[in-house]
Amino acid sequence: MNLLYIEKLPASLREAFGKKVKDIATFLGIHPDWLMQVMWAESKLKGDAANRQGKDKHLVAAGVLQFTNASGILKLGKVPSLAHILTMPLLSQLDLVKLYFMPYKGKMKSYYDVYAATFFPAMIGKHDDWVLQTKTLSADTIARQNPAVSKGAKHITVADFKRYVVTIVPTSVRSRLFGVIEEAIDKVEEEAGHIKDFVIAHPKSSSISGVVVGLLLLGWFLVRYA
Repeated sequence: MNLLYIEKLPASLREAFGKKVKDIATFLGIHPDWLMQVMWAESKLKGDAANRQGKDKHLVAAGVLQFTNASGILKLGKVPSLAHILTMPLLSQLDLVKLYFMPYKGKMKSYYDVYAATFFPAMIGKHDDWVLQTKTLSADTIARQNPAVSKGAKHITVADFKRYVVTIVPTSVRSRLFGVIEEAIDKVEEEAGHIKDFVIAHPKSSSISGVVVGLLLLGWFLVRYA
């Protein structure tokens, strides 16, 4: 089976790119599709992808994995600047991808973990109730900086992050990344979350919605533990 999104690359690049991704994935002990998905999510596999912000349009993220100053890739001394990454061939950028993920080798057990390594590495291996925060960044600050994940809450848990990750992955490839059972579980949890939001917004309908939530949670339990 071909790698996810490999057909999006120029035909002349596919074989070499695919082989290198598979080699990196084998080294890291992860599925190559996990790498492909995270690179697709970050840059659509474009080596010249650039995130510029502010009035001066300064570069804050560059390349196929959207490397940032905070990612530590510059400290390794392999590239002099983020701007330099944009000049590198796509295959060469894969060497930087390997370097970036090396500290997490042996720790990434799922696609969630691979994406977490680019989003908030400290959450890798934590339980679903763990709240994202550091000594210098409060849970509330992280939540405000990532509204698509927090959805208005004052903190983000690992479970919140996982739900977000599922929603940004195309339905057509979810089973390849999460497995059929996990995909079903995620779908039930996602729907239960939508109904919970509806109950809060429409308390007069709470009795009916409560029944639906109960049925969804029962379905989740059966899928998870049957």
